[in-house]
Amino acid sequence: AVTAAVSAAAGPPFPDPVNDQSVYDTADVLSDETEASLEATIDAREAEAGAEMVVYTQVDPGISEDENLSNAKDLINQWGIGRSGFDDGVVLMVGLEENRINGRVSLFGGSGFLGAYANEDAMKGIIDADFVPSARSGDLEGAVRNTVEAEAARVTPEGRDRLETLRVLNAGLGLIGAPLALLASLGL
Repeated sequence: AVTAAVSAAAGPPFPDPVNDQSVYDTADVLSDETEASLEATIDAREAEAGAEMVVYTQVDPGISEDENLSNAKDLINQWGIGRSGFDDGVVLMVGLEENRINGRVSLFGGSGFLGAYANEDAMKGIIDADFVPSARSGDLEGAVRNTVEAEAARVTPEGRDRLETLRVLNAGLGLIGAPLALLASLGL
């Protein structure tokens, strides 16, 4: 768990990340066992496919859906979640009211994550099918666990290979396109 000083402040800006940590329960709504289970799931997928996942809970009274999604995007950008050049990071952001029952949930993925593993429609489907039912029944831990497991199931070596192939193709196009653009601009 994160210190009380950190849990009192809702981001952004967010506190600096901790090495080898993927779960940040600043709202203190997850048990130690759930945090350990989530860390193990996320670590296994990262080792197998490379994509980086972060879970972040915070108390942020009155937060709107748009603000919560913006927080998730800000966290990806501030921390650089996802491999450099691949943009294959994803954040599960849970913004809660003071009662730690009501709130907002967002999944935000980098462009590489969206292209290789789950597009925006798929992520919305995961929220609707895996987070919302458990959260509505009062099981926030189950909602977070189900969502991470659903996201992790999509993070596969095949998706990683597709993403790496696209990166090589884009780099090749850049190497060919840049000299051609220079020649065209020189009028040759």
